[in-house]
Amino acid sequence: MKKMIVDLVEPNKILMQGEATKIYAEGEHGFFGLLPKHIDYAVALNPSILTITDGDKTRFFAHDQGVLTKTGNHVRISAFRIIEGKDIQSLAEVVKQEFFDIKEEEKKARTSLARLEGTVARLILQLKG
Repeated sequence: MKKMIVDLVEPNKILMQGEATKIYAEGEHGFFGLLPKHIDYAVALNPSILTITDGDKTRFFAHDQGVLTKTGNHVRISAFRIIEGKDIQSLAEVVKQEFFDIKEEEKKARTSLARLEGTVARLILQLKG
């Protein structure tokens, strides 16, 4: 059976280099699967769970936003953070806590910063006026 060559990388390290017969992931338009003869493909990945299968062995990875590209039989998956787990159930909680909750905190911080910038701008205008 033909296999895909898979590179799973974070910005500062290669987490996995191996082979796969199937890959399942979630892109910006929903879940999808890749097989070795799939056409060349590129997609932005949502924070979710990635499943990589080689024969009867399946590995599960929680990941933050990223990119998947398939060229020929080579698949490269890049994400800011990737965490390997034993099963989908445990990783689902990791995705929620590690990736989505951080996004909410980030939104709050950005909102606070925007308010602060607005206040500083008003104070500068008052000083000039």
